[in-house]
Amino acid sequence: MGVIYYSYDAEKDTVNEKFYLAASESFEKIREDISTLSYLSQNSMMYLMLEGSVYGIDLKAMNSSWLHRDLQKAARGKRDGSRIAWQDGASLYESEKVHVMDFNTAQKQEITGSEGDYVRVLGFVGNDLIYGFSNS
Repeated sequence: MGVIYYSYDAEKDTVNEKFYLAASESFEKIREDISTLSYLSQNSMMYLMLEGSVYGIDLKAMNSSWLHRDLQKAARGKRDGSRIAWQDGASLYESEKVHVMDFNTAQKQEITGSEGDYVRVLGFVGNDLIYGFSNS
């Protein structure tokens, strides 16, 4: 099992395999991950979730990297999926940092609270990230 990305060349009338990522999960879990995140940015970067990790694949240079592994809670942003937010830590309720990434600009942002505060991703409404703080 895995994820394959193909491109079509209309001039040559050919289909080319760009990348293949192997996965040990079931088809249903792979489909759920890809439904959570699969986005092709304007600068030919493909972002996708697989086995709880977010991958960034540069389709021009044909190299890949992990953006984050073992996501406990991730929220996709905007209707087009061009932003994602995730939180650090093993517990959904005891995270000290939230990361936000815009896939079109590759900009990353971190959100933290005051000393002793926890922060939690709740989701996106349009372009706006909704998150909350709690005192430890």
